[in-house]
Amino acid sequence: VGAETRGRFDESPGSERRVADGPLSYGSRPVGCGRRSGRLRGRRGVGETFRIATLRGTAGCPLALVAVGAAGDLGSRLARGLGSPPCGPPHPAGHGVEGGIMAFVELKNLVRSYGESVRALDDVTLDVADGEWVAVMGPSGSGKTTLLNILGGLDRPTEGVVRVDGESVVGLGAQELNRYRAEKVGFVFQQFHLVPYLTATENVMLAQYFHSMADEPEAVEALKQVGLQDRLDFFPSQLSGGEQQRVCVARALINQPKLILADEPTGNLDEMNEAIILSLFSQLHREGHTILMVTHDPEVGRLADRRVELHHGRLVEVSFFPLLEEEHFDNLLRRLWIVREEVGGEDLAISRLPELRDDRATMMRMTEGGWISWHNSALSLTEKGNRRASEMIRRHRLAERLFFDTFGLAEELLDVNACKIEHTLSPEVTEKLCTFLKHPLTCPHGAPIPRGACCAPVH
Repeated sequence: VGAETRGRFDESPGSERRVADGPLSYGSRPVGCGRRSGRLRGRRGVGETFRIATLRGTAGCPLALVAVGAAGDLGSRLARGLGSPPCGPPHPAGHGVEGGIMAFVELKNLVRSYGESVRALDDVTLDVADGEWVAVMGPSGSGKTTLLNILGGLDRPTEGVVRVDGESVVGLGAQELNRYRAEKVGFVFQQFHLVPYLTATENVMLAQYFHSMADEPEAVEALKQVGLQDRLDFFPSQLSGGEQQRVCVARALINQPKLILADEPTGNLDEMNEAIILSLFSQLHREGHTILMVTHDPEVGRLADRRVELHHGRLVEVSFFPLLEEEHFDNLLRRLWIVREEVGGEDLAISRLPELRDDRATMMRMTEGGWISWHNSALSLTEKGNRRASEMIRRHRLAERLFFDTFGLAEELLDVNACKIEHTLSPEVTEKLCTFLKHPLTCPHGAPIPRGACCAPVH
């Protein structure tokens, strides 16, 4: 998978080592290949083909059309009471959502009730596309964890349809559910659920054991990919909370599942460890994994492609706002450019940009998108971000110069009027405007106008 990569840092005391860059792949098999091959989708981007999924509300009415682009010692220790690996024939893939469009996860009129008075889930209908990241939000007791448990085959619905990768989950027997969980689903829990008497490596091998057979070198590679190469033989009690959660991520991914279910994976972590875990999920998403993550944190929710809200077991709200987010990014890139002009130099202390410092989700997304880079509390524009910011600043200041020189508009009115037209200026029109204005060096306020292709070099 041609994934964009980014390094991460281990948070353990005194450690300055850098985690290996690159897609999360284990052994010689990239994610999605080997035991279960399948096509993986990267993140949406310019020029990519989008898939359209219909999102329905609790009454089944359309809410939106969404564009989505050998075990050794471990074997004897497992003999303390763990059964044999599940086996059974594969199940035929199913077909279908309306219009012939294939959703990876299909929930239709899903109900989970306890007795006659309690409905944990009440007529939930939702489609999730292959490779999409969905954040499931809502107050405590709204049915979020119940939804994940049903998708993971840990619970059964009272009514409704649950289909994952074309396979109906509702009718599976116990043996078939074991295989479904082993092959298609990776779980990441808030409480870790690591076996205390197994090392980090052996905890990862445990997931392999229930899938087919344990492979220690592959388990070691999985832990290296999440930055735990120096913690291979540590027991859970010897690991920090963030390190334990990274073992859980490695365990969840060791069998290359298509679906990752995460229940408050950062709920028990400090800010540093939260950033590390979220960066792992973001990288997995770029590589094409489908992710459903339960969270209470709105900033974590904003990292997802889509955010759905449950209240009293009913789907009540869906948020999907890539265009608004793009506009937000553009405004922050402008701000970075202007602050950099004011203070000089390429790197800026993050304290000078509280709008980014206090918004972890946006800062992470801009970093992953290649717009900014940050290190040791210093921010800088990447080449891509610098180019984007330069184009926006150039259009805006040329528009101000046009209103001032040609139409004689008062200085205090220039900014608001330039904002009204700058987004309509294509690159070709911008160059022609610059030529018409005789390649001005500054805007009416004295700020420099970035040079364009039509401008002669300034000596």
